[in-house]
Amino acid sequence: MFHALFDRLTNVQKRSPDGRRPFAGSPGERYAVGALGLAGWLLGMVFLHQLLLDLPDIDKLENYTPPLITRIYDVHGGIITELFTERRTVIPLNDIPVNLQNAFLATEDDHFFTHWGINPRGIVRAALANLRHGRVVEGGSTITQQLSKVLFFTQEKTITRKLREFLLALQLEHHYSKEEIFQLYLNQIYFGSGAYGVEAAARTYFGKHVKELNLAECALLAGLPRSPRNYSPFQNPQTASRRRAWVLSRLRRSGYITIREETEANQVPMVTQKIPVAPPVGAYFVEYLRQMLEPKYGENALYQGGYSIYTTLDLKMQRAGEEAMNKALAGFDVQAAKDRAQQLADLKKQKKPIPPRAAVHNDRQGAGRSGRPGPAHWGLAGDGRRPRVQGIAVQSGVSGAAATRIGFQTFCLAGGDG
Repeated sequence: MFHALFDRLTNVQKRSPDGRRPFAGSPGERYAVGALGLAGWLLGMVFLHQLLLDLPDIDKLENYTPPLITRIYDVHGGIITELFTERRTVIPLNDIPVNLQNAFLATEDDHFFTHWGINPRGIVRAALANLRHGRVVEGGSTITQQLSKVLFFTQEKTITRKLREFLLALQLEHHYSKEEIFQLYLNQIYFGSGAYGVEAAARTYFGKHVKELNLAECALLAGLPRSPRNYSPFQNPQTASRRRAWVLSRLRRSGYITIREETEANQVPMVTQKIPVAPPVGAYFVEYLRQMLEPKYGENALYQGGYSIYTTLDLKMQRAGEEAMNKALAGFDVQAAKDRAQQLADLKKQKKPIPPRAAVHNDRQGAGRSGRPGPAHWGLAGDGRRPRVQGIAVQSGVSGAAATRIGFQTFCLAGGDG
């Protein structure tokens, strides 16, 4: 049996031009070459077996939930604030515009619905394109490979990791439908500026839901994941514009859009400024909720669980109250400055010494510091010394708003202490 195997492995069947077999070596040489081939095959099987043993368990995806945003609502359903480690909102594939889906397919994996997880033609095409341009302009990884990488692997670039990525992509294709893989991919990838997934990206870059995006906006988003910082319209608008044009050209060449649609989309102005964010309201109240909920549910659940927390706070009334307070403090600052100037002028006329003033500020650890010339006195902002420190500051002419911020920056009023 083994003799026959060795003969098949080593006996070259080519013939010379005159029809005679070339010399194939002695039987001992043939057996040696066959043994080496068999040994290499066995070592390859052992290596492959080890790679399979080290692969992550894709069954965990059955119950996989990515980090989601927890939102805190006021009494009327308005959003007070959001708590998160990754800004992400998971949405179904049906809610993602067809233009955006096509843009990702044309840009990242134009044979996604026909390959089996790995696209050898795509790998060769990307390699040739990168050699032609002298830099990385196109990737050879399929959408399935990219998903396996972001879900289970780090960013290390090693042959072993790439082989595991290949194997895991095959498993993902075997266990999940193309639609499930595509939906998970679009909700998982990073778009820069703290946005994960297409819904968060649409809100971050355009201030709208993803289903409201036009063709030009879809093309911009599809071009971001390859290099979010380089292609960011906020940081590199010209580079982002060229990237968008490239995505649109891929869409046209793939037959998804017409030349006219490509031209019109390229004429849409590029968004270069971040969407303005309203100043936070009810900071003390939010901190009070955090202190109450975090011990009960845990930090990970609070910041990654995607909870909806409904409260009794009225945002409209809270905002009006804070605006009135800030206006009053600003007026106090103006009057305090005038009074202080008059006090100094009177002291100078009377040739009396100017009394020392207290200095009040917050350090990076959230501690309030008060002091007169001499040794410093330290204490946590919000402790029993805070009213005295604030009083000294205000009486000495320090801004009322600045004195109040001792409590504001560290949310000391959230627990109800003074």
